[in-house]
Amino acid sequence: MMPRDAFNGAVAVIARRVIVIIALLLVSAGAIAGPSDGVVTGVVAVGDGAAVDGWACIAFSARSVRVEVSVGPFRTARQVVMDGEASGPGPDRAGACTSGSVAKSFRLALSSAMIRRYGGFSVYVTRQPEGHSAPSELAGSGSFMVPDFNPVAAAEPTCGVVDIATLTECVRSAGRVRRLALKADIACTTATTCCGSGNAALIDALRLRGLVIDGNGHTIRRSAAQRQCAALAIRQTSDVLVKNLTFDEDAASPPCELGTADCASTIDVAASKNVRLDGVRVLSGKGYVVKVGQTEGFAFIRSAIVQAGIIGLYVGHYKFGPSRDVVVLNSSFSNARTGGIALQGAYGTATDPVAILGNRLMDNHWHGLWAVPGIKGGITPGGQMLLADGSHIRVAGNVISGAPCGNCNPSTQVSAIEMADVAPAPAGIDGVLIEDNRICYSGGGAAGIRHNPGSIVTGAAIRSNIVSGYRLLDDFAVAVGRAANDVRPVTDTAICRAN
Repeated sequence: MMPRDAFNGAVAVIARRVIVIIALLLVSAGAIAGPSDGVVTGVVAVGDGAAVDGWACIAFSARSVRVEVSVGPFRTARQVVMDGEASGPGPDRAGACTSGSVAKSFRLALSSAMIRRYGGFSVYVTRQPEGHSAPSELAGSGSFMVPDFNPVAAAEPTCGVVDIATLTECVRSAGRVRRLALKADIACTTATTCCGSGNAALIDALRLRGLVIDGNGHTIRRSAAQRQCAALAIRQTSDVLVKNLTFDEDAASPPCELGTADCASTIDVAASKNVRLDGVRVLSGKGYVVKVGQTEGFAFIRSAIVQAGIIGLYVGHYKFGPSRDVVVLNSSFSNARTGGIALQGAYGTATDPVAILGNRLMDNHWHGLWAVPGIKGGITPGGQMLLADGSHIRVAGNVISGAPCGNCNPSTQVSAIEMADVAPAPAGIDGVLIEDNRICYSGGGAAGIRHNPGSIVTGAAIRSNIVSGYRLLDDFAVAVGRAANDVRPVTDTAICRAN
């Protein structure tokens, strides 16, 4: 007979071996994290771009490992930007991978376009499934950031702005000096001082290549001529960064109405390329506050539009000014009279979609302006976000909260998202994914996502959204892919608290 201590010891050894075997099986299946997953070790500068470094491996496999890189402000609002392979020599140390595995290193390039879109946001790397394994996020994901977009070297001369006079001089020198920096808040009170020559924009960037305007947290306040001229116009210009700057258009000055002859946008971007607004706030703009047309490469990042006179951010037109490569990230849109965001012609691709990620839309479309066809005195309530025309659009990780439209009739119900333009092709939406959004509405609305009857929408998918205060998720009359949505007819404001 085996002594009790020896028996207990043998049982313990067998138990440990069973636990190890079970753990290895779970790791290889991706059910728990383990040393076989790998690590993101950093983001490094490489030429004009950058690269994500790390290593990964799969249990009991010495082959290369497929990995996927995504970026964004947080996990539910990130965009896949590339996939690749970990195939180089990995760390030469014990425990890097489970016994029987070999670590494989990776260096995956981030292009200058990726940096312009996603600079300043976190990088996540996921080991992709192989065989019976499951996707697994690598350790260190979220700990490193894409480098900030900087189209002009920091060593270049800077023109300092302390008042309207020096702003005018700096704008005149923009072809020679490509960095403007505000050193103080500035204000103007007359049409002569609030506009450029001949009602040109106060800051008129025309046919430039490479421009940085750094507000350093300061404000440009205009108390006159807001309808006559833009505060900032970017035209036929490439590689522009405007950051940490507030435009205050004076709430005491009334907004434009539809059909107002003179109604300039506060920021007007046209026929340009690679423009990024980062940390830009616009208060009380009078019409289409930030307007973008015929532009390839536009990013609205960590910015805000408050109390837009008509629409907050207006992008493209499917006939007259289509825009491509558009991202709107981690920004806020509040109290616009109509829509906070309107995409009238924004086009992406399957790999680089128009990305509307991690934003907050609050109490937009509280006052209607557009007539309801065929109804005398009718005013349409619309939606806080209008996806009118475009392709390959992804709307994810946003929080949308609001209430009914005060003057709209016969319906006062404002949808969170409205689609699409009622016009012949190429109008309409081709390819849209709406996922992981949280929607709260206090008016007992019919549908959180509204399909305008007769408009063209193809390739739509709606998944993993929480919709509160609406009876229906959507009212599409066309085929839509739906999965894992949570619709709560009673308003639950808790789900729409800050991310």
